[in-house]
Amino acid sequence: MDEREILSVGRLVAFTDGVFAIAITLLVLNFDEPSGPDSELAHQLTDQWPALLAYFLSFAVIGRFWVFTTGSSRSYGAWTSRCSGSTWSISPSSC
Repeated sequence: MDEREILSVGRLVAFTDGVFAIAITLLVLNFDEPSGPDSELAHQLTDQWPALLAYFLSFAVIGRFWVFTTGSSRSYGAWTSRCSGSTWSISPSSC
């Protein structure tokens, strides 16, 4: 595996990490800012329970996809480091 391939895999991983970070950050925009005294905070949070449930479910789904892509990129890096260029061009299943 040459330096150019290592850089391209590293850049792809960094890009996908950034995309997932932005997606998770955008989930928070659905919440309303609580106003009023602190004693009403619990009541205001229970009023937003559908948004909170959707947030946690979406966070779990996006997080699962992120874990999968991180594992896939590590597997790809390990797989390409085992396979030389000539082996790859002849038979990718032999690596």
